[in-house]
Amino acid sequence: MNITYDPDADAAYISIADNIVEEHVHHTVEVPFFPNDENSYVNVDFSQNGNILGIEILDASSHLDPHVIASAQLIHN
Repeated sequence: MNITYDPDADAAYISIADNIVEEHVHHTVEVPFFPNDENSYVNVDFSQNGNILGIEILDASSHLDPHVIASAQLIHN
């Protein structure tokens, strides 16, 4: 498992599978986690056989502990 964080997008990605590339993602499901907040959702990436590949958390600085973000691998788009 690996966590990356893009400060420009304020998005974190938790990789469940190793070496994920875009071609491995068969479909993505948007899942709300605070029903009254339209900005509170995660995107869950699935493989063709239904395995979870990773989870993207948008507005990550509002939803993750600062220690998690500080320990994540920084990426920039």
